Amino acid sequence: MGWERPVCTERTYDLLDKANILSIAQNSRDGLKTLFLYRTVWEGAPKQTLEELKSSKDATLSEDLKDALDLEQKLDSGTIFDINPVVFEHPFLVARMVLGKELDNFGNYGFNSKKDFATAVATYCMEEKDHIDKDIKRYCWRNKNFRNFVDLSTHGDLHVSQTDLSDTTGKIVLTDPTREGFGIKQDWSPFLVSVLKYSQLIGKQEIPEIKNWRETAVPIRTSNFWGSKIPDRSDDLAFGLEGMFDRGIGPSDAPLFINDNTISYFRDGNLEFLREHKEGDIELYQGRLKMKKFMTFTPDDLTHLLKANYKLYARSVSDMAQIMDHFNEVAKKK
Repeated sequence: MGWERPVCTERTYDLLDKANILSIAQNSRDGLKTLFLYRTVWEGAPKQTLEELKSSKDATLSEDLKDALDLEQKLDSGTIFDINPVVFEHPFLVARMVLGKELDNFGNYGFNSKKDFATAVATYCMEEKDHIDKDIKRYCWRNKNFRNFVDLSTHGDLHVSQTDLSDTTGKIVLTDPTREGFGIKQDWSPFLVSVLKYSQLIGKQEIPEIKNWRETAVPIRTSNFWGSKIPDRSDDLAFGLEGMFDRGIGPSDAPLFINDNTISYFRDGNLEFLREHKEGDIELYQGRLKMKKFMTFTPDDLTHLLKANYKLYARSVSDMAQIMDHFNEVAKKK
């Protein structure tokens, strides 16, 4: 079984976000890329940071130096194929590279030790690498104790996942977080239609991100390799898409299937995703099919779900335009 990447807990995320660590880490983008992509500490910022530690006479840096030298020795062995677990075990070089002397002020940031602060920052950099690198194939955001991802594969497939960051034990990071997700091969339209149906049910179908959707979509869809140019006007809704709008996400609607065993569902003001399960509490087709919730999005997630579609929707950008324009046209008539 492969290494499970750790994540910061909700409390740790709150502390690091408050300290604006993401912006600080983005200033170290080149150095982090050198370390994580090329797996080396002998070039650029990692080399400079390591040499500064080696030449320092400051006794308070002994812990940092020993940890960084252990990292260097392991990388020097030539047997490291995945650098992430090694950096997690030896986080000081990344933390010192990102924070500099501020690492010594761990108490000011709400941490009990320098090691805890270093571990949190290194984990954060691994978890937030897509924001730091400005990844064009992923959209991610955090809503309280959930970290959400929407991914576009090179084949045009969709994958949506959610990581639970909640913790009641006081941990800095979680090494075995609960993750859930689903995928769609090629056709993203059920996902986008589900989000739009959800906006209707919570009374947000006329927010600017929907009503003036092109103004939101154009700036963030500049690098989609399935087509970045959004048409100024769309054609009439294609037959297959039209049938999808006849379905819904409410308890009395014909179910809107995301894939063969996943449906979108509205309950308690949230957008849920359910999958087939023998102990499911939602019954379809007169009890012949039982479904159970495995992911939940709240009204606070709505604009992110829309932006993820605008940025990543694959295969046919014209389909996306047809869906959005049709939805707005229908809303205008009501």
